Amino acid sequence: MVVGAALAAPLLSLAQHLPPIADPAFSYLVEGRVLRADGRPAAGVQIERAGHRHDSVTTDASGAFRFEARGLGISGNPWTVTLRRAGCPDVTRTITLLRGPIDGRARDEAVGVVLRLPACGVDRRASPTGAARSSHRTR
Repeated sequence: MVVGAALAAPLLSLAQHLPPIADPAFSYLVEGRVLRADGRPAAGVQIERAGHRHDSVTTDASGAFRFEARGLGISGNPWTVTLRRAGCPDVTRTITLLRGPIDGRARDEAVGVVLRLPACGVDRRASPTGAARSSHRTR
């Protein structure tokens, strides 16, 4: 079988460059919060997983987000996510998932994730109460 051995090396090399194959039993869970630079929750931030345009979520009023898929399993670790907030530049962050099986299930997960945004113009224009800040002092 010299011919078989000669074909094995190029096929193995090709397989290393192909996208992962979906496992119908696999799932993932990624959840956490997005915080502003001052530690307040960042509501309305769109989080998009790189390479997966269909895979995006928006944070709620407490800055919480959750990605979850069952029976869709393409394992990918780490995740690169882009955070988009109106009036601010996009921010890229990396999330490392624990590899499954977890709790007896074929799943990768990252829970309790905290993503911090840098300060931007939107943060400097509003105080914690939402009122405009003024640099003018009265005596």
